[in-house]
Amino acid sequence: MISDSIKDVFDKISKDKYVIGYDINPEFAQISYCRIDERTPETLSTITGAEEFNIPLVILRRRSTKAWVFGNEALETEKDRDGGLIKNLYERALADENINVDGEIYRAEDLLLLFIKKSLGLLSVMTTPEKVMGICIATPKLDERLVNVFRKVPKLIQVPNDKLEMMDYEESFFYYMVGQESDLSKYNVLLCDSSLGYLNIYSLEKNTFAKPNFVSVFADEHRDFKFEEVSESVYELRDSKFQEIVSGFMENKIYSSVFLIGDGLAGDWLKNSIKFLCKNRRVFKGNNLFSKGACIAALEKVVPSNFEEDVVYMGKGKLKIGIGLKVNTAGKDEVINVVPAGLNWYDVHGQAEVIIKDTNVINIYIERPNGKPGAVAEFKLKDFPIRNGRISRILMDVTMTNEKIVHFKAQDLGFGEIFPSTGMIFEEDLEV
Repeated sequence: MISDSIKDVFDKISKDKYVIGYDINPEFAQISYCRIDERTPETLSTITGAEEFNIPLVILRRRSTKAWVFGNEALETEKDRDGGLIKNLYERALADENINVDGEIYRAEDLLLLFIKKSLGLLSVMTTPEKVMGICIATPKLDERLVNVFRKVPKLIQVPNDKLEMMDYEESFFYYMVGQESDLSKYNVLLCDSSLGYLNIYSLEKNTFAKPNFVSVFADEHRDFKFEEVSESVYELRDSKFQEIVSGFMENKIYSSVFLIGDGLAGDWLKNSIKFLCKNRRVFKGNNLFSKGACIAALEKVVPSNFEEDVVYMGKGKLKIGIGLKVNTAGKDEVINVVPAGLNWYDVHGQAEVIIKDTNVINIYIERPNGKPGAVAEFKLKDFPIRNGRISRILMDVTMTNEKIVHFKAQDLGFGEIFPSTGMIFEEDLEV
């Protein structure tokens, strides 16, 4: 009896761990979380007993106390004239701006990171850093600048670097659907998002002829379709325009379900559009899809459900080819695998050594998807000495600078005392 009780305690301790999904965009942040022994994320509300999930992306330093406050508290403090509200942090961090706060200069990036740290601090009432098994940040678009900013988050919240994942909204949408009942994504799925003040449409589409199914998400911005307060008659026109856009998007495609998110799509003005969308489809309204999708992605890394046996995500930020080095060993061609397909572009980092003799060419092997024959590209080491039977070890380093460009770096290591290193480094980009 005692031993069973002790086992129960240790089981509870081992399961009392969490993953976090953090949605951040130019307007707000949002936090979802989930225990690792569960599969249904919850979203943190800024008001107890209500579903107020959005944390306004603003920050302020109180003049009276020099303390930094954020979100709704910053908005209220500005009304009291106890500090100047700092807005547009997301865009200003991307532009690497400096911000003057009462005569002191701060980098916008540092203030954005301070906002992230303080907002994640809201979870301190339920968990501690050592209980965080993973955190995934979702944002509208990921570029090199944002990746470098988000990579500083683990240190801020005192969790190991390998606990961090990042993704764009398309991939977060995919992971959200991974966590839903399969009938909702039997065919394609449509997501209409109004949370940034204008219409964004995401279409999750399946290639059911391949096993596992390949899934892609296509995004379509409609910046001219804004969700401002208007009169009743204009709402009717908006309803008609919205139906026209989504019906055109869905033409000749079968959709199992539709999700409408953001305050702009929360009202009851969608009269004819809703009737159209509900024909042979299930329609949902909500406001926390991306943070929940990020949370499910973090959970999949910690406690995999092996969904890849059924579906494979082919997002634009994923490397869709495998990269290797084609070499000849003892008269036989072989491939040294360096980077597998399927990685996020910012996670691509592979290294391998290859020995070359009497040549300044390294053959890069490109493994294509769907079983198609591979291709070979020549990487020429310009001005590299190849006379006198020279042998050298070349260290190849493969990374990606964005979702389209693979960067190759070759460094001459020499070959012992016979052929010392020239110290030469060669770099080249390949668009994929």
